[in-house]
Amino acid sequence: MFLQGIKEESMKAKNKLLTLLILSAGAAVTTAGINKAIQFSAISKNFLAEPEPLCFKWRLGNVYYTKEGTGKPLLLIHDLVEIYAGDTYAYAGVDAEEIHQREYAAAEKLYGMLPEDQGIYFMNLWKEFEEGKSPEAQFARTMDRIQPMMLNAATDGRAWKEHKVRLSQIMKRNEHTAEGSSVLWDYALKHFVMPHVESGEIIDDETHSAGLK
Repeated sequence: MFLQGIKEESMKAKNKLLTLLILSAGAAVTTAGINKAIQFSAISKNFLAEPEPLCFKWRLGNVYYTKEGTGKPLLLIHDLVEIYAGDTYAYAGVDAEEIHQREYAAAEKLYGMLPEDQGIYFMNLWKEFEEGKSPEAQFARTMDRIQPMMLNAATDGRAWKEHKVRLSQIMKRNEHTAEGSSVLWDYALKHFVMPHVESGEIIDDETHSAGLK
């Protein structure tokens, strides 16, 4: 009886191992098939005819892709550093230079994981966003500033109220927002910010509210 129990346990272990091997093999075959399909699609659409085709060198095979449009993915990558640096609330009172140094170190660590050419490309994009000098970076920074206002407006100013945010803080944080798009900033101020000053979710600083309503 004891030996029979051992045999049954042994068979169960073998079956589990066999199942694991089958699943692993199936996943590998599926992955390879998907990659071959991507490569075939790229070839059929003549993506690889370019002198330097866009390619992510994966350990299971090269993944070819195409990029449409001429814009830079500044907004897509600039906050990835928060994986290591963390997300600091806009009105937490933390020194801006301290945040920048923490995020710079995180960017070097994160983008340093990529192949050298890709790492340099994404690091330069991150720096471009941070410096805010190019037209693309200025517009991206404008969108980055306005997006939290939209979220606050959509939640009845909850975060503004919880953190006792003052209008002077918002105006200070957004003193360069109009450089990317004065139209978007004017719209955000009128439709997202001022209604919540009037309803009390944002503390009204008299010296700043004059002429804004």
